[in-house]
Amino acid sequence: MRKPCLYLLLGKSLMKINFVLDYVTFEFEDYSLDSLSLPKILSGDKVLSENQECQNGLQDLVGLSVSNISESDQELRVELSNGKTIVITNSGIPLGREFAVLSGQGNFFGSWISEQN
Repeated sequence: MRKPCLYLLLGKSLMKINFVLDYVTFEFEDYSLDSLSLPKILSGDKVLSENQECQNGLQDLVGLSVSNISESDQELRVELSNGKTIVITNSGIPLGREFAVLSGQGNFFGSWISEQN
């Protein structure tokens, strides 16, 4: 299900990435995007998706701004100013459970539910 709130991230800088037990929080200025599945990084033809490889690659993205976003029932894509894309999927998330959550400024803006794999 498409949620217009994801557009709040356009133009925002990725300030910090927090790795918490079984999820990752991306802090974009005043907003936090939580990935409840291991995110992937797309860079041209290369995909970083293994745990340690992805963590190292994600840290390199801090300081970049969001240039484009897209979403489908299975994934969210956050493209950054260097052309790399953070992909959050519903892979491994049971049907009916959240795979991403957007909040910030003391507000909850939306969540994305795994409706199909």
